[in-house]
Amino acid sequence: MGLKAPKGMFEPFKLNENNQLNQTTMIEKKRYGKAELAMIYFPETDDPDVARNHLRDWINRNPELLAALRKFRRGKFMKDFIWEEVEQIMYYLGEPNEKPMITHEKVR
Repeated sequence: MGLKAPKGMFEPFKLNENNQLNQTTMIEKKRYGKAELAMIYFPETDDPDVARNHLRDWINRNPELLAALRKFRRGKFMKDFIWEEVEQIMYYLGEPNEKPMITHEKVR
C-alpha cells in the first residue's frame, strides 16, 4: 500500500479476491453527498461543514486516494461522491464504523 495512516486514523484494508470491498461493510451502496458521507465518518461532529472539512483533509493527506479519485474525472466542486468513489475512500481510509475515527493531532 505504501502510505501508513497517520496516528489515530484507519489503516487501509484489502479488497477481496474479486476486487470488492469486504461484504461486512455497514454502509449502503449508493451515491453520497459529501457532507452526508462526512457525517458518517465523523458522527461526533454536529456541523456538517466541519465534518466535510475533516473528510476533505483526510483525502488531501492521502496521495494514493487522491490519484484514485482523479481517475473518475469528477471535479472537486461536485456535491456528491458516486459509489465507486465511496469504495475508494473506504479502501484507503477504512470503513466509517471502525474506531478510532478522528484525530486532533497535526499530521506532518
